[in-house]
Amino acid sequence: MNASASQLSGTAHVACEGASHTVTVAGTYYSGIAGEYTSIVLERQAVGICVSSEMLMDYAQPFAPQPSNDYAADYTCTFEIPAPALPIVYRYVPYGVKADNSLVAIWSYCDTDWRGYAQLECVDAPFSRGTVWLGYELTAGMSFRIVGCEDDCWATDLHFDIPEADFAQYAGEPASGLLGQVVDVYGRRTHCGMIGAPTYDITRIERAPLGSCGPVPAQEVNWGSVKALYR
Repeated sequence: MNASASQLSGTAHVACEGASHTVTVAGTYYSGIAGEYTSIVLERQAVGICVSSEMLMDYAQPFAPQPSNDYAADYTCTFEIPAPALPIVYRYVPYGVKADNSLVAIWSYCDTDWRGYAQLECVDAPFSRGTVWLGYELTAGMSFRIVGCEDDCWATDLHFDIPEADFAQYAGEPASGLLGQVVDVYGRRTHCGMIGAPTYDITRIERAPLGSCGPVPAQEVNWGSVKALYR
């Protein structure tokens, strides 16, 4: 007996629309099974702040794939979600909801980039905090890498080396002077880059406000004090 199984792929993108986050999830459903999935939902993850992630079930969107060929169908879902108050980076991770209400994470099926999540880019806040170490790529001169402060709720580890000249341009100071120091990294995630390409476009690097790892405070604070953490 031949067995077949469906596959659900997709990628999320997010934009800021006034006081809302507009998240679009688009992808392909391969070898679909009638009635297998009923909707698409999002998980919201805060970056650099120690709070639990949120499953945004109240904003579920119907799963309505449109056939594109004999074995695949394309789908698109758009979510309008009120923006949280804290000006930090958030991720939106898509899930398919099955008929039995179980959740299946949706990944991108790009050959070089499996990440399906969207990462907020409309706030001036770091998406990573980590320690600067020497890199592994030495063929074109010295390079540096940033190892994320994962224990302090900074889950983004930059799995690529940054050439010395580029690092200095991002940081505004020589990279060698930051070796062993904790820095904040600003920028946006890339989508489906070439093999070996950076997974994030870095716009700038700054010394961490307190010079050490640590999360953004989770207790209630006023906007002024939160923004001061990123200056």
